[in-house]
Amino acid sequence: MIGKKGISRKTLFLSSLLIFAVLSLFFLVRYITTPKIRVFGTEYSPDDNARVFLQLLSDLFTPVTDAQCFVTIYDPQSNYFVKDQIMTHVENGLYKYDFIAPNVTGVYMVSVSCSYPNNLTVYYPTDAYYSTSFIPFQPYYVYYADGMFSPLNNTFRFDFSQVNDIPYIVKFRTPIPKGVSVNIYLYNHNTGKWDLFTVQDYYRPEISVLVNSTDYLPPRVGMYNATGNFYVDMCNIEIYHEASEYQTNIRGGGEVHIALKKMVISDIEIPEVRILD
Repeated sequence: MIGKKGISRKTLFLSSLLIFAVLSLFFLVRYITTPKIRVFGTEYSPDDNARVFLQLLSDLFTPVTDAQCFVTIYDPQSNYFVKDQIMTHVENGLYKYDFIAPNVTGVYMVSVSCSYPNNLTVYYPTDAYYSTSFIPFQPYYVYYADGMFSPLNNTFRFDFSQVNDIPYIVKFRTPIPKGVSVNIYLYNHNTGKWDLFTVQDYYRPEISVLVNSTDYLPPRVGMYNATGNFYVDMCNIEIYHEASEYQTNIRGGGEVHIALKKMVISDIEIPEVRILD
């Protein structure tokens, strides 16, 4: 009887060990094959060039380079600072959104969502105009955020006659002077009027608009400010087409800290900047 009990306990132990190993392997495989999103921010002072970025990894920690990622940032009072703004892929599954740190200090909550895989097509303006008399200029000046600026003016129009599909995203990169805000319109071909979509300002030099209605095909984009002139660095249209095995609801979050900082330069032979609380 004692021998039988020993065998029974040994069998029970081996069975438990086997179950534990199977469960561990199952969760390990699930962990490895589950998409992962990591969101990063840092500390800034008001008017600093700020950035939120994320890294998106698929199974076996492979970088995802064909995702469509949106970011929403809340101010310290939980109001929208930016909402559903498209992020730019850099490389190796890294996506970024740039802004100017606001003058309201505190913790800015960040929420991101990504979907993939996508086939991305980028469209550039077929025609570009400035001033109320619609003087044409070469549209390649607004293809990329590369420091090649449009003329200085308070009125711009960009036509995309080659775009005939929705939804599309109009993506802007505009160095707005402080204290100036720019109204962004799209021409409604159904009503024959310009519809206001969003307002861009100094703190949001990078902004995007998602368009889902055929009333705005082909796209005609207008930018106007009544109080001052500005440059346009980039105005493109992005269209994402879903590919096979589409993944959705990949979400993550983080925070950005904006605080006043004091800096002193030490008097040693090679100065260094020190941050004082």
